[in-house]
Amino acid sequence: MILVAGREARVRYRMWWWTACIAGVFVVAGAIGLTTIRYLGQPSGGPEGIVAALALAAPFYGAGVIGLLGLVGSRPGYSFAAALALLPMSMISIATIPLHLAALALFAFAIRTEPRGRRMIADVPLAGPLVVALFLLLMHQDPAEWQTANGSGSASDVITTVEAMCSFTLVGAAVLVAWLGIRRAHTSATVRDWRQGL
Repeated sequence: MILVAGREARVRYRMWWWTACIAGVFVVAGAIGLTTIRYLGQPSGGPEGIVAALALAAPFYGAGVIGLLGLVGSRPGYSFAAALALLPMSMISIATIPLHLAALALFAFAIRTEPRGRRMIADVPLAGPLVVALFLLLMHQDPAEWQTANGSGSASDVITTVEAMCSFTLVGAAVLVAWLGIRRAHTSATVRDWRQGL
């Protein structure tokens, strides 16, 4: 009876793990789509380029990567943090609303597989830099006008180099902290196993 219950628990865990994995990949794919749409949709001759498109999508890339790191590193709290970040971020456009489904899948995985809520709450701050990065890109209006050989153009808001760098820095910091957290846990487990083997 205990073996059957244990087997059922493992099957449920795998089901939730794969659901969350698909959700994380979906978020990264959505970020790639957002980058493409932003880049190809830029007006001809405008000041923005691929850097601006990547900066806008960077928080979504970050959420997807952190969610996947939570799966690989057995840290459901990371998936919880990614879900919390995605819920407000996916409201910026109709194109990003489907990411709500990915957020719910990551959230469900975290709730179902993390018995210690305290540890999960400790990972929540990872969501902050992602949301702030997107907020900084959108909160300040930066109108621009430009002249080309074929005419002129204007935009009510463009992503400046400073805003792009802020986005990359915040998202990079969040991903780095998540990766270091998993690496530290892995190193601690390796040292503990080595000591037990002595």
